[in-house]
Amino acid sequence: MKAGSTRTIEDRLEDIEKEVHQIKMMLTEFLGGEPKSGIVDEGALMNVKDVAKFLKVETAVVYAACNKGEITFLKVGRLYKFKKADVLKWLEKDKGNKFIDVDEYVSKYLQKNILKG
Repeated sequence: MKAGSTRTIEDRLEDIEKEVHQIKMMLTEFLGGEPKSGIVDEGALMNVKDVAKFLKVETAVVYAACNKGEITFLKVGRLYKFKKADVLKWLEKDKGNKFIDVDEYVSKYLQKNILKG
């Protein structure tokens, strides 16, 4: 048995989906840069890791946006799926918001949620 055989089927399918997406992007780039008439990406589904990588954020940020109802998603089993167009819409809506300083956020969180020993 291979070491990777203990992973769930959902994890394996997610990896395969990512690899297929990477191959599509490499072929698109190799064949001339931009996809013709937007066929490849606008309706393509992305998973949480893809969205996080695309936005250059942690996956927790994407999950938090889902829980707050800020971003449109489709839930397939326990997997979250996103249309790239919806992710771009969410970015446009949040364009005016400033980015949060991580140290400041953590400090406020710890002050609010300090555990009494």
